[in-house]
Amino acid sequence: QYQHPPAEMSLSMLSRIQGLKSQSAVNRELLAEKQRALQHAVAARDHLRSQVAADVAERERQEDNARRLSGELAGLRQDIARYERERAVLRSTLSGLRGTHQEKLSELEERQRAFSVATFDDAAKLQTLCSEFRAQCCDAPRRSRDQSVLLAVLEREQS
Repeated sequence: QYQHPPAEMSLSMLSRIQGLKSQSAVNRELLAEKQRALQHAVAARDHLRSQVAADVAERERQEDNARRLSGELAGLRQDIARYERERAVLRSTLSGLRGTHQEKLSELEERQRAFSVATFDDAAKLQTLCSEFRAQCCDAPRRSRDQSVLLAVLEREQS
């Protein structure tokens, strides 16, 4: 059978039990707060981890882009150097062509002058021949038919 403890003991025990119950409620409340704080800390940690992972991925992407751009830049520098060499060759060739062109032009001008002088000399000789032939024909009492044709040709050539 169950026996009740003495009354004085019951009051002190009851008071003590009440104190323990209050302390237990406070402890439960503190534990719940600590669990909530822990959950927030875990969520913040996970968020930071994902941010760090995203930052690392972004950094790797930027490094890859930097390497790619560096390679492209090196290629462009090589292209520029090649174009500069080609440009120098073309300038040299153009300079040579200008010199050759100038020489040919001078040669042609000289030929034209020589031809003009020769043509002038030939024209003067032709004039003289025509005059002599006319004089011979006019002095002759009758021109032959061949002489008339030749005189017409010479006059045509002269004009």
